[in-house]
Amino acid sequence: MEIADNSAIVAVVFGSTSNKSAKLGNLALRELDKGLNEFTSKRYELAISSFNQAIRLAPSADSAINAYDYMARAQLSQGDADAAIESYKKALKIAPNRDDLHSRLGNIYTTQGRLDEARGEYELAVKYNPVAANRYSLGQGYLATGRLYEAKAQFELVRQLSPKEPCGDFGLGQVYAKQGKYDFAIDAFNAAINIKPDYWEAYSEMGYALTDSGDVAKAQEVADSLLANDETLANNLSQYIYEKAN
Repeated sequence: MEIADNSAIVAVVFGSTSNKSAKLGNLALRELDKGLNEFTSKRYELAISSFNQAIRLAPSADSAINAYDYMARAQLSQGDADAAIESYKKALKIAPNRDDLHSRLGNIYTTQGRLDEARGEYELAVKYNPVAANRYSLGQGYLATGRLYEAKAQFELVRQLSPKEPCGDFGLGQVYAKQGKYDFAIDAFNAAINIKPDYWEAYSEMGYALTDSGDVAKAQEVADSLLANDETLANNLSQYIYEKAN
């Protein structure tokens, strides 16, 4: 009889705990949804407040991971990169295998010039999900830190994984340009443009490679053609051509 009574007590306790967790989880989802609405409306302070509440209600749930993610985006929109970094670090303590969070954290480090830390995050993103997009980011991470051989290997894999996308050829063009192999670089940028004719960054990078190879006239033609499509890229390239020519 005593065993039966104890079993009943345990069932009541666990049932009560389960119900409480479910209620907190539902409240957390409501706060997350509220925060997303505020985020969409660009009311970032209100969004962050709701995301924090969602995290407090269910700190280990998927809703908390998503709250940290969008809170970091809101913080970035406010210009607070340091706070965004902390938010992503907290999210990754809950879900260390989320490649998308590693990639976004790497992007912030890149904009801050913390290139070794960025590369480390991109490496983790590839470890957990070796898709073309993550490999492209890792290739850029290697390129930024001067590890050209490793960058080239990643961009070749990107080209194999996504042959109908221009990113692999574009990355290879950047590597060849860094190596001073301008003919290879120009061919790679042209390959990217053949896949995506409005890939203005590829035109721009090809212009730099043409300038460095000594073909200033063709580089200026590229700059002139860019002017109608991306004025900033065109002006930067023209300035580079002018400085090299003089």
